[in-house]
Amino acid sequence: MIFVDPKRTSKECHVCGNLEDMKLSDRTFRCSKCGLILDRDINAAINIQNRGMKELTITPGTGGGACLSSPNTGSSPAVSFSCTAEADEVGPLGGSGSQINLTEDRLEISADTKQEEEKKEKGYVYKERRSGSYYRSISLPSPIDPDDAKASYNNGVLEIKMTKTEIKKKTPLKIE
Repeated sequence: MIFVDPKRTSKECHVCGNLEDMKLSDRTFRCSKCGLILDRDINAAINIQNRGMKELTITPGTGGGACLSSPNTGSSPAVSFSCTAEADEVGPLGGSGSQINLTEDRLEISADTKQEEEKKEKGYVYKERRSGSYYRSISLPSPIDPDDAKASYNNGVLEIKMTKTEIKKKTPLKIE
């Protein structure tokens, strides 16, 4: 669980960041800067999600800077970014019990752990078995090229480097 400071999430535009002066009784958010009109609670939920994504350390990589919580409009160049997570709680990744799946918009990480311990003492044998599983599905803030992604695991930290892709322009289709 990630704690996100909820201050001003319903008064801040999730598109442009403009702060609006609102009363608690105002249920519709209207941005005077970019023109966004949205339910106040939905705007707050999007802001909380965006702040939570930043807490997951999804950060710009060496390819340049970008606001990863905003949609890529096609006007900015593709950049690299990485997702880093501490993974000590699941044990070593990369074995037969772990799997990473990546699509253009989603990262899925799963791992299974098994531990056995046995102590033989005078008059008794102590055996303990532990097993567990871990699964996380993360929506990526912008489309990526899954064929160009690389993963590494070192000292309990899983790092996945991905390259953002450009969003293709819409092609009008004529109705026959």
